[in-house]
Amino acid sequence: MRDFSQLSGGQKQKVLVARALCQEPEVLLLDEPTSDLDMRHQLEVMEMIAQLVKERKISAVMALHDLNLAAMFLDKLAILKGGKIFRAGRPADLLNSENIREVYGVEAVVMNNMQRPYIIPIRSMHQEAA
Repeated sequence: MRDFSQLSGGQKQKVLVARALCQEPEVLLLDEPTSDLDMRHQLEVMEMIAQLVKERKISAVMALHDLNLAAMFLDKLAILKGGKIFRAGRPADLLNSENIREVYGVEAVVMNNMQRPYIIPIRSMHQEAA
């Protein structure tokens, strides 16, 4: 029973998702639902969204910058480059060293863990030009 302004970032995100669900949408549109959240709250918000999608049989479309969260929770992914779709498909098919280098300019190691890719950034490719 606290004022919205007194809630933590994770609590605010959950309230906003709950407000959206009150409208009984067929599709949830989410813009960075985990931004400014610590690791625990990121996982809680993503787990809550995944559970709602499954239970209510709705879709969720979201913008995420955290590729590891995307790999962990999303069934389908679209990677944007220059405001256009660069590639679309399953995270396991798209999240590889070559695509990450091409789109983000980052050298990364991509490991597969529990049938999902896990990205370890190594360095910005900008360093090569220096």
